Amino acid sequence: MNQEAMTNDANSSNSLVTVMIVEDHLVCRIGLKIVMEMDQGLKVVAEAGDGEQAVLLAQQLQPDVIVMDVSMPILDGIAATKQIKALVAKSKVLMLTSCDGDNEVFSALSAGADGYCLKDTPTGSICAAIKAVHSGAGWLDPAIAKKVIAVYTTPKVIPSKQIVSKEAGNFRLSARQTEILELVVRGMSNQQMAEHLYVSSETIKSHMRSILEKLAVGDRTQAAVKAIRNGLVLLEG
Repeated sequence: MNQEAMTNDANSSNSLVTVMIVEDHLVCRIGLKIVMEMDQGLKVVAEAGDGEQAVLLAQQLQPDVIVMDVSMPILDGIAATKQIKALVAKSKVLMLTSCDGDNEVFSALSAGADGYCLKDTPTGSICAAIKAVHSGAGWLDPAIAKKVIAVYTTPKVIPSKQIVSKEAGNFRLSARQTEILELVVRGMSNQQMAEHLYVSSETIKSHMRSILEKLAVGDRTQAAVKAIRNGLVLLEG
């Protein structure tokens, strides 16, 4: 093999998203590995059967993305995620589970999970989710996204008065962009926001593009979830 070919192989390897699978059911783990290895952009570098082992391997290998089940022996996926996010800043965590209860979903997001997928998600979407969280975009299963947004758009939670969080400054959001982000959390459409703020729809669209870019997310649902999780918009109860 000549030097050019060796360099190309090295560059190709470096461009792969490295993945660790954390799943206590062996058959499911094998199936996930097969699916991921069929995707040329992913490389499985480790497997773990419980949360404790996952924390140890994450520190040793620092994979790009950790695909984590919730219900596991010794240390559950949520507790493991919290430890990993504190110890390995580089690694993203994508929950992949059959658990869709409010407690599991919100506990995982509070622990720092970068995405939440259900196990009945199509295999192609799972691979897309891995790449999304690796890029910093975050990912929520559509059913989970609806659940998250619903909790934060009920009248008893959303106040008439907005309190701008000091955390918004960390993402370089302007006061107007923070105001728009709060309206996104309320569930307003672009047209509704334009009418509420007495500006044009094009102005709202321009601000939304900037907000998505600054938050490194792909759509308004992900922006709302990130705003809630990072305290970018503080809401009076």
